[in-house]
Amino acid sequence: MDVVFKTYICSLSIHLHTFIFLWLSVGSGFLTLLPQ
Repeated sequence: MDVVFKTYICSLSIHLHTFIFLWLSVGSGFLTLLPQ
């Protein structure tokens, strides 16, 4: 049970980091597209 919980937390954090990374990429892309 403990192993399953740790695996769940690990995968969840990986997905969270990927989501944040995608948002940062999209945000920086929009900032560069905007007229300065």
